[in-house]
Amino acid sequence: MIGPGMIRVSAAMPIPSVLGHFGIPLEPVLSDLGIRSDIFNDFENVIPYATLCRLASRCAALTKRDDFGLLVGQKGGFSSLGRVGFAAQHAPTVGAAVDSVGEYFQLHDRGATSALRVNGPLAVVNYRVYHPEIEGADQVGDGAVAISFLILQALCGPRWSATEVFFSRRKPANLKPYKEFFKSPLRFDCDSWGVSFPAAWLDHPVRQAEPVLRKLLVKDMQQLLAEAPDEFRDIVHRRVSETLSSGEFETEAIAEFLGISQRKLHRRLEAEGASFRAILRDARYGAARQLMGRTDLPVSEIAVMVGYSETSAFVRAFKRWSGVTPGSWRHRTSSDRDSRAAEVGMTV
Repeated sequence: MIGPGMIRVSAAMPIPSVLGHFGIPLEPVLSDLGIRSDIFNDFENVIPYATLCRLASRCAALTKRDDFGLLVGQKGGFSSLGRVGFAAQHAPTVGAAVDSVGEYFQLHDRGATSALRVNGPLAVVNYRVYHPEIEGADQVGDGAVAISFLILQALCGPRWSATEVFFSRRKPANLKPYKEFFKSPLRFDCDSWGVSFPAAWLDHPVRQAEPVLRKLLVKDMQQLLAEAPDEFRDIVHRRVSETLSSGEFETEAIAEFLGISQRKLHRRLEAEGASFRAILRDARYGAARQLMGRTDLPVSEIAVMVGYSETSAFVRAFKRWSGVTPGSWRHRTSSDRDSRAAEVGMTV
């Protein structure tokens, strides 16, 4: 089990080779960011999610490739998620595979969530960042959605195609690499990264799945979760972050999802020195900062995505949290981003 705010490096293992392709040595980059030099020696190694985001951002700047995360992700697959990916590879159906990734995702990544939801005829696999770090999350998210796309291709076979691929980032200046890789309709400025496809594929059997191996992998993952269970506040925070845009984040809905009463939910949080109100505030503030920092969405749409029905209420809340209005915060962040890009000659 990995701690809160951490992620295994398995999904980032191609970074050294991608950097090498551009003639950029890895060691000085790692040293400059305070990352140990042997971090990529073992795919089970862990790194703070914020540090991985900064590494991805630095690599994108040095290579002058705003699609650096995509270049890394398109070299991925089941192995990118470690044991979580291998268990999915041997699930009986596509739906069972995607569900198991979501169920055990915290063994791989504690800065984001992965979830399957079905909207009528469409299935949607989401990657939603809940870690408050902003710099570089666009690169990490691009890599994650590329990995999801490749896993779905492998599970479903050559006849599968995505209905849409969406991104929680502003539209890149150069869309060609995205169009060539995904060969699907693309949509930017969303509240999460993800892939949508016909829900009928969820019942598709996974070829060459090995049930015995799958059983062993699941048993191993269940044991890891049992040995180091999450604090209850972290469980609630993840669920609130997942459901902000759907409106299912109130205590009644969260308690029902967790299979407990609202009273018990509050008692368990109080026992850890937490409160639902504070968790909701932190989740909203974190999501708002992410969306304002990496998308061009208007403040009115961001307000809805973080659970406010009225823009004015969101603006007041954001000013209470940060001391400035959303517009002022966004302008300051944009200026900082442009300054960092200018230092290395990168166009954003």
